[in-house]
Amino acid sequence: MYRVKLIGTAWGLVLVTVFVLALGVTVAGARPALIAAKVPPNQTIRQLIAGKFVEKLRCTQSCRATTNLVLSGTVAKRLGFPGAKPKEAYGIALITTQLARGKWTNVRLTAGAQAKKLLAKSKTKVPLNAVVYARTTADKPLKGAASWRMTLRR
Repeated sequence: MYRVKLIGTAWGLVLVTVFVLALGVTVAGARPALIAAKVPPNQTIRQLIAGKFVEKLRCTQSCRATTNLVLSGTVAKRLGFPGAKPKEAYGIALITTQLARGKWTNVRLTAGAQAKKLLAKSKTKVPLNAVVYARTTADKPLKGAASWRMTLRR
């Protein structure tokens, strides 16, 4: 029982550390996260199809950010995406934008042509994941990433 408690405590420490680093908090002189992402709640599949789905991004320095919209393999297979495998993520769009330093920017996201057709047929909620990769535009480029997850309703 002591051993289980020790392992649980170790995992708790790992989770707290990951959470603190994900927030971009400066720990022991580390730099804050390069990119931060927020997604307003209650957005829909229809908004994603119409190109009215919004994410908010901010870089600590001027940067170029690319958002990769991803469905789980199981969801992609259920929706009929060709080549979708249950244990592999399935990308449905890549959106790139330029961001000014320190300013929250609304970025409109839209699904790719094939994803628009297949998502439009969905009768249920769809869990959507996104990974945002950023690279500074300075001479010595820095890289960073952020992610978010949302369940889209019809």
